[in-house]
Amino acid sequence: MRYKIAYSPGECRETDGWMQVGATHIERHGEQRLVCELYQGVLVVEGGRVQTMLSFGDEVEPLPDDMHEAFTIRGAHAQSAADRFGDLVDFVALSRYFDGPRRIRNIPPPGAWARPAWTACVVAGRPLLEVRATHFTTAPGSRTLVCELYPGILVLEKDGVCSVLTYGSSVELLPPRSDERMAMSGGQAVSAAIEFGRQMSSQPGAWPPPRWARRRT
Repeated sequence: MRYKIAYSPGECRETDGWMQVGATHIERHGEQRLVCELYQGVLVVEGGRVQTMLSFGDEVEPLPDDMHEAFTIRGAHAQSAADRFGDLVDFVALSRYFDGPRRIRNIPPPGAWARPAWTACVVAGRPLLEVRATHFTTAPGSRTLVCELYPGILVLEKDGVCSVLTYGSSVELLPPRSDERMAMSGGQAVSAAIEFGRQMSSQPGAWPPPRWARRRT
């Protein structure tokens, strides 16, 4: 269902398993259905079909500036978009790893690419990704949730991505049974993937560092 609402392109609102999304693109041909780039490079077409910009980019064009329309998708379609975005993000990490000089001798161990599952969510009108937090910051006067999205790569709840080389001493593990959750942006996920691939391909020793791995157990 379409809505003539003054949504900003990509703006979202979530209600009872449905999501209203501001259109960012429109199909060039045929029915000219509305399209929303819900996450970077991932398109949700009016009706619920999920495509990537790589495979479907030639079929759409940016919505004209004078058009402000929104449409409704099911929560399951938003989650499908988040899952497809996860595939793209993991590919970014793998690509950066194989671009590096130590890609042969620093072969990732089994499970090294495992990433916590995330859930599509909306915060303040923005489509974000909700994940289970693994750590929290220990700086006096503040407590920020942190997720180790890739081994040795930390995503902070409010903003930022760090490796354990620079930020590992500033966080502590949450209790094993903790179910605290945090939201992060798609941009943070991409930055974490790039940093993980870079560290895996450039470090002379194991990644993550053994001293960090011991702290996680």
